[in-house]
Amino acid sequence: MRNILVGCLAFGLTAAAALAAGPAAEPAAEAIAPRHSKAVYLGLSPQGLGALQRSVPKPAAASGDIDAYNVWTSFEDIDIFNDLSLEGHSYVMCSNFDDSIFYGHLIYSYEDFIEVRVKYDWSIADRLTATVFFDLNGGPGYFLLVDEFDIDSFDNGYYKLKVKYTVTGGGNGSGKESCFFDVFTCN
Repeated sequence: MRNILVGCLAFGLTAAAALAAGPAAEPAAEAIAPRHSKAVYLGLSPQGLGALQRSVPKPAAASGDIDAYNVWTSFEDIDIFNDLSLEGHSYVMCSNFDDSIFYGHLIYSYEDFIEVRVKYDWSIADRLTATVFFDLNGGPGYFLLVDEFDIDSFDNGYYKLKVKYTVTGGGNGSGKESCFFDVFTCN
């Protein structure tokens, strides 16, 4: 977020005028859209998940519940067979080397069909946000959701990404995850 320092000289201002002015408004977040999105059904026990493959999804509490495992970034299109670690991630992205940032999400759906809204919030001065919708058919089971964004949408800096998952059709489940990555100009 940009910290806006607002100063004014109080000479001649009355208390009523100062109250009427109110606090400075925070700049609005800029919405960006992905270049491409995909949802891949991985089955009830997909290969390449390491320790997660041996774990059991948390019990469903309501119709349409989901279990969100992680979100991670990559230079390349994310495929579960890349054997990516499903722990927390911090990556360096070169803004003059790569033209895309890929975000992968692993979730478990307890239903045969749900609609999921994925809302991204990147915390840095430019305040970027994005919302993507997925139709997940063929469950129950694991799904890999992948979104590709233009790296030119991101300024140099260290980002914390917060992702919220909301089931918008077929139930009312939700979840959230986060990850960190760094964007800089590579020489």
